[in-house]
Amino acid sequence: MKKSVLLKNSEDIYFIGAGGVFMSALIKHCLFLGKNVSGSDKERNEYVEELEKSGVKIFIGHDGKNLKSADMVVYSSAIGGDNPELVKARKLKIPVFKRSEFLAIILKDYTKVIAVAGCHGKTTTAAMITHVLKTAGESPTAFIGGVDNEFSNYLAGKNKYVITEACEYKKNFLDIKPDIAVITNIDNDHMDSFDGETDLINSFSEFTKDAIKIINSDDEKSKSLANADSIAFGIKNPAVVRAENVRKTEKGYAFTLVVRDKKAFRVRLNIAGRFNVYNSLATFSVCLSIGIDLNAAKRAVENFSSVKRRLEFLGVYKNKKIYADYAHHPSEIKAVLSVFDDKCLTVFQPHTYSRTKNLKKEFTDVLSTRNTVIYKTYPAREKYDKAGDGYSLYLNLKKNSRKNVYYAKNEAALIKAVENGDEETVVFVGAGDIYYIAKKLFAIK
Repeated sequence: MKKSVLLKNSEDIYFIGAGGVFMSALIKHCLFLGKNVSGSDKERNEYVEELEKSGVKIFIGHDGKNLKSADMVVYSSAIGGDNPELVKARKLKIPVFKRSEFLAIILKDYTKVIAVAGCHGKTTTAAMITHVLKTAGESPTAFIGGVDNEFSNYLAGKNKYVITEACEYKKNFLDIKPDIAVITNIDNDHMDSFDGETDLINSFSEFTKDAIKIINSDDEKSKSLANADSIAFGIKNPAVVRAENVRKTEKGYAFTLVVRDKKAFRVRLNIAGRFNVYNSLATFSVCLSIGIDLNAAKRAVENFSSVKRRLEFLGVYKNKKIYADYAHHPSEIKAVLSVFDDKCLTVFQPHTYSRTKNLKKEFTDVLSTRNTVIYKTYPAREKYDKAGDGYSLYLNLKKNSRKNVYYAKNEAALIKAVENGDEETVVFVGAGDIYYIAKKLFAIK
């Protein structure tokens, strides 16, 4: 194990974009290590408030004056090069690292790095693997891009196993050198970060080249990365770890786990969505690769309750059941909607103009199966683009859908659209602030 000398010698670390879910997990780790931590974000959110309660000074707004005694600066990929704090840090010649580079520094302190990549399912799979290792008597460290119902977005453990998500945005996952690389799937997301599909697949290949590969055999692009040492998992195609006799249950799905063509046992998931069968198969595959007892893994997988914003039941509003999910890609939305019947109302907030513009047809195809409310686009890091805004998607959907389609330009219109519908189930989907808007508007605590 190669210890990180750079992290050991840095005592004051400043984070630009501290309110990001993964950034706040890194900050928690620094606090665990006894570092002096401060940072900034453009606005206050639940992650900022949580850090402030831990004594971390978070500046709201970015200003070069905020940098005082920092001997290392970490910034989110959503931060532009003209950010005044980033400019000041470079002027002062303070070592500067993007989030994925800093994560790579941290990972040097661990014997076995398990990194979960893929366009969909990273957070749930990483959290599930973490629960399995805990149940098996290990003490893993974990960084996830969501909020687990038990340990939130960070779990402090010993220095043997570390589980982390590895994001393909801007090819950031190439900064990570995993021992075990889990590929849940490869889809056409974040295509502004790649020079076409070939570059996308080649980048995933580069990410996995020195690792034991855990590969989804039912995903064509992922399957292309397999080699003789890979552990494949799947339902339809041949695989080392398979699910047979998959059946929907009242709480989720049940299946027979088959390992190297031998039936192991029956698994009953406590979470909805057929896609979670794949997430659990990936988890069992990791266990197989590192020698974790599969029976211990079974207990943890069956008790797993998912993470927030993944098919999360928020409550009831005027006799309507309200759910929320982080889905923001057509494939993810299709998977989420498959859990509900066609009488539900979908409220979708597009996430980034570029994704909405590039996948407008795919979004239209998926959303046309339900009565839908389109809420204004969450821009994230992007500048306004009319061709990719929510209203543009609404017009396209209205023209091509046989279902009822509405556009909500503000919160008042959103409430009206939900209240006027006769649907008994409402599903809010999107990776922006639609989750918090839903909880606020409908007084769900």
